[in-house]
Amino acid sequence: LKLLVLPLIILMMVVLPSRVDEIGFIGKRAIPLYLFTSTCAAIQGTCWAWIIQPGNIGKQPTLEERTLSDDDVTELDAFLNIFYNAVPSNIVMAMADLTILGVIV
Repeated sequence: LKLLVLPLIILMMVVLPSRVDEIGFIGKRAIPLYLFTSTCAAIQGTCWAWIIQPGNIGKQPTLEERTLSDDDVTELDAFLNIFYNAVPSNIVMAMADLTILGVIV
């Protein structure tokens, strides 16, 4: 999302001021407001990300080696587990455990 939105906003901040003469009276008032609010939002988002540091809060995945159980898992079970794991039973616990798929869905 960052790779898509940020270049578009920067492009609009660079291109729009050069076309102010073609926009008219309302555009001349709207563009500075748009530039000001976009800049304030970018600064505020950067400050909040710096203060909260969202990537440092969750628990880190373990690197220990895991062994499979003796139970046989069929291809159908593996396929159905995708849908079972996509909808978490507790969304707060899913966010705390960093299981992003369940949070997005």
